[in-house]
Amino acid sequence: MVYRLRFLFMIFHSLWEPTQSIYGLRRLSFFPLPLMDTDMKRMFTHSYVSLTALGRWHVFFTSELKRLAWQHKWAPLTTAELMTYRGSLWAWQRFEVTTRLLYWDESHFYVEHAFIAKYRVPSKNQVFARALAQGVVRSAKTVLRPPVIFATLGPSPALADLPARTQDDIAQLKKIAV
Repeated sequence: MVYRLRFLFMIFHSLWEPTQSIYGLRRLSFFPLPLMDTDMKRMFTHSYVSLTALGRWHVFFTSELKRLAWQHKWAPLTTAELMTYRGSLWAWQRFEVTTRLLYWDESHFYVEHAFIAKYRVPSKNQVFARALAQGVVRSAKTVLRPPVIFATLGPSPALADLPARTQDDIAQLKKIAV
């Protein structure tokens, strides 16, 4: 229920956001709701995953693909995701989910998410979790491959320009993709 409300709010809000490059960094702000996203204190792991989905939708509906996505009923689908947890977010602790499209190849696109919150020291931001998602775009009739969708936006960023850790994670995701 909370995911659906956040999803509707995000779509409504994205209608008035300026169009950005698909490769730009996106930020969404949240706070974990007790007994919805958390037990009494700490955020559930499935809440992190659902918020990464909102981040991917946000990229989709604030980029150059916005009009095409609405017309053709495109939806980003995750085929695999690697999540690394570094700490727990607490109930009512405001945080941001940053999302950016890193890379795409012939079969999938790759999106990075980071959960960032202020931590004890007021000026210090801490990354509480990081995710790398592999996905495709689904239309009403079929699965579309990234070259079909992103061809109008220019070439894919070079994999070699990404940090070695991210390249390794992308290689892991490619191994487990079906």
